[in-house]
Amino acid sequence: MLSGLLLSCSLASQPHEKDDVEVLEVDAPSYTGREGDSLREACSGWSLSKNDVKRFFQSSNSYRDSPYGEFYQVDCSITGRLRADGRVWDYEINGGGTARWKAEGEVRHWGCEASECRSLVLLPPDAMSGE
Repeated sequence: MLSGLLLSCSLASQPHEKDDVEVLEVDAPSYTGREGDSLREACSGWSLSKNDVKRFFQSSNSYRDSPYGEFYQVDCSITGRLRADGRVWDYEINGGGTARWKAEGEVRHWGCEASECRSLVLLPPDAMSGE
């Protein structure tokens, strides 16, 4: 019960229509891990289209703070730019299913546990359960 309460407290209620996202740019994946790590090859093969990025954010929950502890942190991410809420944001989607938007000193945090995101990330969060 307490964990459910904590989760609901960390979820944000930011004013944002998820359908109002226009993805402007999608960059190639960026790997920041150690040389020789097997993740490097997986990272280089990961790609998202503009539509994939939009689907990721449509399926994601927004959070007040980074949902770091609820998702794997992968040394691979895809960045780009999108338009939402009348502003242009820089976004970063981590291969573990977290993301953030940055614009004009504001940061918004996202995480996607939905089944729709399984094919969009390298290591879905449900993999943390060991199932």
